[in-house]
Amino acid sequence: DAAAQAFGYTVAELNAMLVDSLVPAQLRAGHSQFRAEYLAHPVPRAMGRDRELSGVRKDGSEFPVEVVLGTMDADTGVLAVAFITDITGRRNSEQKIREYRKKLQEMAFDAAVAEEGERRRIAVDLHDRLGQSLALAQIKLSAVRDTVDGAVRTAIDEAVGLLGQSVADTRTLTFELSPPVLYDLGLKE
Repeated sequence: DAAAQAFGYTVAELNAMLVDSLVPAQLRAGHSQFRAEYLAHPVPRAMGRDRELSGVRKDGSEFPVEVVLGTMDADTGVLAVAFITDITGRRNSEQKIREYRKKLQEMAFDAAVAEEGERRRIAVDLHDRLGQSLALAQIKLSAVRDTVDGAVRTAIDEAVGLLGQSVADTRTLTFELSPPVLYDLGLKE
């Protein structure tokens, strides 16, 4: 009943047919030989996991199958028994998984590109805005430093030192966020 449903035949039609009719046309010529070889050395085995197998429905359409072969003793001798599973649903699911993986890879790439763009924007802002402002403040304080003495000069010297360290820290952060050499010379260099 299950085979009749899978292949689109009635049970009576299947009982009157050779199993070769259920095999794709391009494989029918060799199928009887495969059957004879199997019956000569009947060892239970699964087929279709290591290669693509197809069955042919009554309407001529092909569908992917897995086949498990076995034998059973009968009054007339050893009979080959085939358990055939329609794996169309599994193949469709595998295809969907491949498509989802591809989409995830594309999304991961897009996210990495967006992240790199954002890093570059932040690095440019750090350099152009904060770094330049700190450097300018350092220069202006250094110019004023020479006009004062005592505790005020000491405080200005400390502030100039702190600004110098802040400029250096800003440059370091800029390079860590987005190394300019990548944009100037490229990844190869």
